[in-house]
Amino acid sequence: MWSERYAAIDIGTNAVRLLVGRVHLKGSPRVEKDLLVRVPLRLGNDVFSHKELTPESVRRLIETMASFQHLISVFQPRAVRACATSAMRESRNGDRVVAAIKDKTGLKLEVIDGKQEAELIFSNRIDRQFTDRDTFLYIDVGGGSTELNLFADGRRFAYRSFNIGGVRILKGAVPVGEEQRLQEWVMEHARQAGAVAIGSGGNIGRLHRLAKLEPDQPLSRKKLSQLIAKLDSLTVEERIQSFKLKSDRADVIVPAGNIYLQIMKWAGIRTIQVPKFGLADGLILHMCHQHERI
Repeated sequence: MWSERYAAIDIGTNAVRLLVGRVHLKGSPRVEKDLLVRVPLRLGNDVFSHKELTPESVRRLIETMASFQHLISVFQPRAVRACATSAMRESRNGDRVVAAIKDKTGLKLEVIDGKQEAELIFSNRIDRQFTDRDTFLYIDVGGGSTELNLFADGRRFAYRSFNIGGVRILKGAVPVGEEQRLQEWVMEHARQAGAVAIGSGGNIGRLHRLAKLEPDQPLSRKKLSQLIAKLDSLTVEERIQSFKLKSDRADVIVPAGNIYLQIMKWAGIRTIQVPKFGLADGLILHMCHQHERI
């Protein structure tokens, strides 16, 4: 049994994504993808260097959103939701960009904070597909921020968003002391909990595929460390050639991967489950909940 179609747009720090899909309404809800488009705009380069989006980036973003609007009209979804995260949150001209997108494309863009982002990403409680354990540490490393959610006994026990991510590291824009704050939070909240790690984000997804694992197989910390070390020993061009990585993935995968690895070490977690879901999936599930009360 499937829901009607919904469309979700995720404007991230490293890329912009359009997902059109339907939700399976029986059992554990899951999103069946009809269309997934990813455009590597990397808005974080502008924001972390100049504190705002350049005219060229604004032009490219508006053109991307206009193209998405045309694709959405073909599928005629019941509802559409577009959200922007870390880079747009920090851009000084973010409000003007949102207004320009609405004027040029008709799409209403929401700039959401880290807490909203985490709630949407994990709205489907994907943990139930992997284990009956009661404690889970959700780790989502994006281009500009890292969201951590600790669930215990069926409720969210702790949450925190940190201004550290793959693109932000590449641009040298991580706030002083942020890594130390991340470590302290993990040591205080997650190390004693005996949590299972569940990771989302394009980089951990790619690392899981590079490990040649089945979708439901966990990625061990040892294997993750070996993969990152191998990638780190290569130039960006060598990573593209040897591992068939896209250019906008090849440079960011090592710093992003190291964030996952460090969090797992600090928490004393040896494996991480890597389901295929993200913000766009969460947006579609949320819309379906609102319209069809699944």
